[in-house]
Amino acid sequence: MISPRRISLLLLIWALLANISSPISQAATTSSFNLTQTPAFPDYKVTFHGVIKPKVKNAVVRIDV
Repeated sequence: MISPRRISLLLLIWALLANISSPISQAATTSSFNLTQTPAFPDYKVTFHGVIKPKVKNAVVRIDV
């Protein structure tokens, strides 16, 4: 039989994991943006227009070109 202390610990760990993972899945729902690239290769330019509002505090937005 599992002790009540172990059950409480497992429930606490489960609640912490659920709390950590839920904002990550919701972070992308509040952002809107578009990227535009000029076609000329030597002087190509990537412009970014938009607003990124992550729900996760101290989130890092990475754009690979």
